[in-house]
Amino acid sequence: MLSNGTRLAGRYEIIHFIGGGGMASVYQAYDHALDRWVAIKVMNESLRHQDEFIKRFIREAKAAGRLSHPNVVNVYDIGQEESIYYMVMEYVEGGTLAEYLEEKGPLLVDEVMEIALQVCEGLNHAHQNGIVHRDIKLQNIMRAKDNRYKVADFGISFFSHVNTNLTQTGTVMGSAHYFSPEQASGGKVSYPSDLYSLGVLLFKLLTDQFPFDSENSVSIALMHIQAPVPDPRQVNPNISESFVSVLNKLLEKDPTTRFQTAIEVKQAIEEIQKQPTEMIYLSKETESVPSTDSYRFETTTYDLPPRQEVHQQEKGGVRWKLWGGGLLSIGVLLAMFVYGWNLFAEETKPPVPKKNVEKQKKVQKQVVDKKKNLPEKTFEGSYPWWREFPKPNYLENKIFHSIQVDGKAGVYKVSLQVAPLPKKATRFHYNIYVVDSFSSRKILDGKEVNFNPAPNQFGDTSVKFKVKIPKQLLPHVGLLKIEIFRYDEKRKKKDPTDNMLEQWGEPPDKANK
Repeated sequence: MLSNGTRLAGRYEIIHFIGGGGMASVYQAYDHALDRWVAIKVMNESLRHQDEFIKRFIREAKAAGRLSHPNVVNVYDIGQEESIYYMVMEYVEGGTLAEYLEEKGPLLVDEVMEIALQVCEGLNHAHQNGIVHRDIKLQNIMRAKDNRYKVADFGISFFSHVNTNLTQTGTVMGSAHYFSPEQASGGKVSYPSDLYSLGVLLFKLLTDQFPFDSENSVSIALMHIQAPVPDPRQVNPNISESFVSVLNKLLEKDPTTRFQTAIEVKQAIEEIQKQPTEMIYLSKETESVPSTDSYRFETTTYDLPPRQEVHQQEKGGVRWKLWGGGLLSIGVLLAMFVYGWNLFAEETKPPVPKKNVEKQKKVQKQVVDKKKNLPEKTFEGSYPWWREFPKPNYLENKIFHSIQVDGKAGVYKVSLQVAPLPKKATRFHYNIYVVDSFSSRKILDGKEVNFNPAPNQFGDTSVKFKVKIPKQLLPHVGLLKIEIFRYDEKRKKKDPTDNMLEQWGEPPDKANK
C-alpha cells in the first residue's frame, strides 16, 4: 500500500486510500500539474510480476482511455514507476450505485429510468468505440453528487474488433449475478451482453433482488441460461407493463432478440416517459422506434419467490432433463473450471445485505410521480447551466465582501476584503466550479489562501490571489465560478459566498421565460 504523501511521476500526490480488491487499490490523489483531484488505481504488489495481470491492467487503461464522456469515468493517464503500475482517473465525489441502493432500498420507477438513460449513454459511447464492457453491475456504476451516473471499471472489457488470447471464446468473465447466458456458457460476447447485464441491474434497483439467485455461481449461471425471467411486479407493483416489457427484452436468452444497441434501450424508455400510462410495444426485430402496428415481445415469466424459497426450489422444484440438463451443466462447468472464471476479489465483493421487511414493503406505498423528487436530466446539452449564476451575498456576509475579478481564459486575479476571522485565523479557502450543458462539477476543492492581517480603518484586510484553470477544463458554453469560505474548528464550511469568474455564451431564450 502506498503511504500518504507519496508522489508518482512527480505530480500525483497520494492523499488517502479509498478502497480496493484482489487486483488493485484505489487512492484519492492531487494532480499538482493541473491543480485537480484525481483517483489513482494501483496494481497490487502481489500481481506486479504476473504478465497476465499486467496485460489486463494495461488493457483496461487503453480501453477506458479511448473514452471521453460525462457518463463514463474518464482515464487521464497511465504510468509505471519502478514496479508500480498505476492508472490516473477522474475523481468522482460520491459512491457506487450499490452503496446508493443499500442506503435507499428499492428505488422509485422513475428514478430507475433516469439512471438507465444515463448508463445507456455511457454504454453507447463505449460501444461506438468498439468496446464491450462485460462487467456491468451496481459496483461499477459511480453516482456523483450532481446525480450523474458514470460507467466505471473496464478491467475485463475488450475491443470487439480485436482478437486476443485474454478474451477468447470459452472463458467465463464477469460477475455471476449479472452474466448474460452467452457469458455463463463461455460463448461469444458482444454489445447485447452488456445490455443483458443492464437488465439485471435495473431489476435489482427496482426490487432489491436479483432475477436469478442461488447459493453458488454454477447454479446462477444455469439459471441465466434456462430459467424464465421472474416478474418484478411481484415485489414492486408500481412497475408499468411497458417497463416490464423493456426488462424482458433486455433479459432475453437469445442475444439476437434483445435490444441490439444502448440507444434502442434509451429510446424505448424515453417513449415510456412520454406516455407513462400507455402500453409501449416492442418489436421482435428490435426496432429502435416503437410503432403501434408492431407486436409486443412476449417472455414467459414466473412469480418471484421470497429469497429463502429460492434455494428450496432449486433443490426440489427444478428438474433438469437427464441428457439436456446434464450436458448443459457439464458445459457450464467446463467453461468455468477448465478455462477459469477469471474473477478476482474486486469482482466478488460481499453481496449487499438483505433489507428488512419494512423497507421492502415501502415500495408498495410509493406513488409514481414522474416529475417529483427526481434530478433534472443531465445528458449532453440538457443541463440548465444558466440557473447556477452566482448569487453574491455581500450584504449578509460579514467576513468576505467587495470581491472583484480580473482576467479571462483561465487566468484570474481575485481581490476582496476580509474581516477579522475567528481565533485570529490567517487563511480561508475556495472551490472552483465549472457549469456547462453537461453538469455542475467541482474542479478545485478547498484551495487554501494564506494572508497577513493588515486591518484598514474599517478593520478589514485587503487580500489578492491568483486562480489558474487549465484551458482544457473550461467550457465552450457555460460559466466558471468561485466559492470563497472559511472552515471552523470542526472543519465545517462557514460564510460561503459565490462569484463569477467568467461566462461563455448566452442562456437560451427559454431560460429567461
